[in-house]
Amino acid sequence: MQFKINTHLEHYDATVIAQCLTWFPLERKENVLRMKTIQGRREKVAAYELLVELLRETGRLKELPTFVYNEFGKPELSGYPGLFFNISHCRNAVAVALNDAPVGIDVECRRRVARAVIERVCCETEITAIDSAPDSVMEFIKIWTQKEALLKCIGTGIRENMQQILIENTDYQIFTNPLPDVDGFVSVCAPIVK
Repeated sequence: MQFKINTHLEHYDATVIAQCLTWFPLERKENVLRMKTIQGRREKVAAYELLVELLRETGRLKELPTFVYNEFGKPELSGYPGLFFNISHCRNAVAVALNDAPVGIDVECRRRVARAVIERVCCETEITAIDSAPDSVMEFIKIWTQKEALLKCIGTGIRENMQQILIENTDYQIFTNPLPDVDGFVSVCAPIVK
């Protein structure tokens, strides 16, 4: 499993985005242009550029990748059989993961979190950890990235019982790290190889 993070999205202004779109496949260009804000376009362009860079660095780039989507909306790489990928982005970071088995990645930066959200998605043990942490918001962000990375790896998206998802799925490994240069976390999830 390989993954890559970019926490320097500030240089993706309208000019850089327009330049990138000149070499993007039509499907990706249309996906970017559906975003109404410069921030949304910045995240999409940075994520795709990071995907191409990771494919190139790992010697797997055959052609510019295009996406197809499964019934749950999870993207797959067209023309890359047996190669799994996942992308995540937030306002200050993008992350991409590649693997020979299903993979999920989530990146999140510090943001306000309502107590109702914590109670809806966390089990009692996680709530206790959040409440006793020196920085309860960042503890929640860490747990959230783990849950979302797992759900993205499974491929169903946020359709499962969020409170029990980490307890019930023990056939997966999750790696979590603080983001470099940004107040946040990244989590990557893949099946445990037996």
